[in-house]
Amino acid sequence: MPGPTGEQIARRAQEFKIAYLAQQQALMAMLHPQLPLLQFTRAMTGTPPGGDLPLQVRGKRDPDKVLSYSMVEVMTNATTLRGEILIDLMAAGMLVTATRLGDMIIEGGHGRRDVPLLQFARHFRNACAHGDRWHFTNGEPKTPAVCRDLTLTEDLHGTKATWTTVDPRLFIEFLDDLSNHFIPGLAPPPTEG
Repeated sequence: MPGPTGEQIARRAQEFKIAYLAQQQALMAMLHPQLPLLQFTRAMTGTPPGGDLPLQVRGKRDPDKVLSYSMVEVMTNATTLRGEILIDLMAAGMLVTATRLGDMIIEGGHGRRDVPLLQFARHFRNACAHGDRWHFTNGEPKTPAVCRDLTLTEDLHGTKATWTTVDPRLFIEFLDDLSNHFIPGLAPPPTEG
């Protein structure tokens, strides 16, 4: 079975961009003390104001076994999250995206060593899939790995990849550059303001 095409990778990068931007907004709603996500869920399910509903989790191994939580309790507790967990939550989209796109590039046979952006994608994928840390030993990176004004060097070994080296803006620019590599012009320049 052939791997993903360049067109599929380009379009997936744009889907991930939209999902990442929307997730950041949803995270703010999750932290809001007026519980807008709970209010929305109540409205969608017909649950009266002040009512609770079960948040149920099922699995494939034992579909009859259900873990059940109070939606009110979960959403109320979510509003109190602070500190490093918020950075981890905001980085989650980057971690999944970089790993998945990197895998698609590898599976599709698109990992050219003479394209600095694709080398950046390879190293970013590896960092995100292995503890969110750059890992450069034995002379890595052996070929230029570049995204915009960030050139990966062995000096980054052991440092955090997301939110430290690759901040949200560079992450979005990376997704657009990757899309435009495979389909020129797919991602128009964003409005800056």
